[in-house]
Amino acid sequence: MGRQTYVPIKNGALPFRLLIRRNRFDFSRDIVKEPNLTLFFDELAAHFPQARFAFVLRDPRDNIRSQLNRMRIAGNLPCLEPGHSKCVDAGFALLLDGRWCGIDTGNHYIEQLAGRWVAIADVYAKNYQRMHLIQYEQFLNNKVEAIEQLALQLGVRPIHNINDKVDIQFQEKGDNSASWIDFYGHENLSRIEHICAPLMQKFGYERSI
Repeated sequence: MGRQTYVPIKNGALPFRLLIRRNRFDFSRDIVKEPNLTLFFDELAAHFPQARFAFVLRDPRDNIRSQLNRMRIAGNLPCLEPGHSKCVDAGFALLLDGRWCGIDTGNHYIEQLAGRWVAIADVYAKNYQRMHLIQYEQFLNNKVEAIEQLALQLGVRPIHNINDKVDIQFQEKGDNSASWIDFYGHENLSRIEHICAPLMQKFGYERSI
């Protein structure tokens, strides 16, 4: 799955069933984890009417910081230089330019990432009856219990003890030691909180400035 498929499908140039056909093996798995598919929820629900959906939500300020850490891009830049885009792979490029999925919150890279968070959170807000919500902060409080509860909600019975596996790092850990204001600076943090404010409030994330 990638830009060469997502963009033309979202634009209507290719049918959604092509995504299913090209990724038959991935869709044959019991669990499919792919954040970009959230933006195709209506199509997924139509193609897989018996599927059960889990929605993982995280505070946008932490979520965006994690994405930027993985791309090795600072959060307090006034703008991105051409070299930044050249240093990220095609998957991350989908994050930095969300026009392909209708994000129109502005051209600034922080505005694009904030707009993406809103677009994805809004999918849950509009389809909450079809999804099981787990907030990342809840997961951190008790990882084993959160996973077991979600599994039961999805109709999966836990059969193994996973206490020794919940802290395994499957990807490079981001640096969350800096405060939001130190990481983003006032202007970029304001961008996030202004764009995300309505849904932040809905899900219990308070503004910091």
